[in-house]
Amino acid sequence: QPMGQGQLHDALLALPEKLRMPLVLYYMEGYSVSETAQLLRIPAGTVKSRLNKARKILRETLQEREEQ
Repeated sequence: QPMGQGQLHDALLALPEKLRMPLVLYYMEGYSVSETAQLLRIPAGTVKSRLNKARKILRETLQEREEQ
């Protein structure tokens, strides 16, 4: 069955907040990496690494759910 938005939403909520917040600000709210860094009061490099980590976890979580 195709992945629904509900599955993505659930996978997002399952992320730790420190990974979820940069993802939401960057992809859903449209902030740049530097703006996200300012909002979260963390370095831009940390934003990038958390985005990468969050994307990897989401990808793995969603692939596992598709295989079930």
